[in-house]
Amino acid sequence: MMEEIHDLYEQQVVFKKSPDLLVFVHGSFEEAIRRIKKRGRSYEQIEGDPRLYQYYQELYDIYENEFIKEYQGKEISPVYNLDIDKYEISNPSDIKAVLEGIEKTLKQERGFVFPDEL
Repeated sequence: MMEEIHDLYEQQVVFKKSPDLLVFVHGSFEEAIRRIKKRGRSYEQIEGDPRLYQYYQELYDIYENEFIKEYQGKEISPVYNLDIDKYEISNPSDIKAVLEGIEKTLKQERGFVFPDEL
């Protein structure tokens, strides 16, 4: 029984692979709210539940000020910062720029983009 527990531990903790890259989506709070409205999910809309504004503000503050600092401090994986104030995913030139930025980050941080480059 102890051997099985040890094997499970190794599979879940010791040999667990971290992500190749974290894409940190950030930008102004106003832009995040604009995109939530644009997405149009009724249960996410502030107009339907004004308490959501405070919830979104708290979530935004945690994400922008605590989560990313802790993640980077642990050096889990490289981080690509995707600024939603600058890029719009529906714009093909923005998609190209983001993909190039991701590739550049991977190349700088890992030395390669795709494993077959090793």
